[in-house]
Amino acid sequence: MHDAGKAAARARTLRESTVEIWPEASHAINGEYPARLAERVHAFLDGVHEHRQG
Repeated sequence: MHDAGKAAARARTLRESTVEIWPEASHAINGEYPARLAERVHAFLDGVHEHRQG
């Protein structure tokens, strides 16, 4: 439906972007990989917090 590689390349042009492609995941990623997704979200939010503190 969408070209993930093309979308990721465009997203990477944005300042301070974080981009990951999970080729094995579908649009139901939150149900398929809840622990892995939660880990990545927490890591992202920790980085935002550190950036704002620094």
